[in-house]
Amino acid sequence: MLPQSELFSSSAGLPTAECRGCGRRVLVHEGEQGVLCCVHCDKPVGAVALVGEEDLDGLGYGVFEEAKSGCATGCGSGGCGIPRPDS
Repeated sequence: MLPQSELFSSSAGLPTAECRGCGRRVLVHEGEQGVLCCVHCDKPVGAVALVGEEDLDGLGYGVFEEAKSGCATGCGSGGCGIPRPDS
């Protein structure tokens, strides 16, 4: 088992655990007094497993990159159908 300090290292993966309150595998955070808790209901969880970003979709989570420009709907690249002022 990794030391708790390494559980929240971006290179190690993302900590997940089964949450009895939510009835599913969830991401966890470090709660009061270092207890690992569910990010949704804040209840303590048991054994933690690390997962990669590519596995988050199967758990109902996702990783999104911020838009480089525009409002994230495609406008920055002309994707919203409104012509750019320079065209």
